[in-house]
Amino acid sequence: MPKRKHSESCSICMEAVEQPAKLSGCTHVFCKGCILEWSKRENSCPNCRAPFKHIKCGRKKTKVKRARQRPDTSEPDSVVVEMTTVTVEFMTNEPFRRLLERDVHIGVLGALRVADRVRRDLVDLDRATPSGRLLFRDNEVPIRPRLDEALHIWNLRPGARTNPIVI
Repeated sequence: MPKRKHSESCSICMEAVEQPAKLSGCTHVFCKGCILEWSKRENSCPNCRAPFKHIKCGRKKTKVKRARQRPDTSEPDSVVVEMTTVTVEFMTNEPFRRLLERDVHIGVLGALRVADRVRRDLVDLDRATPSGRLLFRDNEVPIRPRLDEALHIWNLRPGARTNPIVI
């Protein structure tokens, strides 16, 4: 009986399947080379995420070293948030915070703009970071205390007593 030609396309390389390979955890078919390369990084099906331990190509069965599956939903290990340089300085530099506090208190226009930017960046960072900590230069900096400090400094500005900002 002649072997039938596989007409499906490989969802990894998006080309016609060459040397069809099946996974032990599901029925999806991929090119042998594609799925072997994929299995070096991840041992779950690229289509349905079913974990697999073996790849079968013809009669040959290849055992995959570690079976790991990406979770369907997970909290990211890190969150990338765009921040200005002044916000990073505010988060990590105590003298910078004291000088900004002094300048905002006396109403220096540039300091007011900086404090407003820092405040907005920290609100965004607080919302985007589930852990509540910023990893910066191998140090974890808690976000919420810095946000509270930024709000305190912002509310020192002239006229803030009539229009304070609280979160």
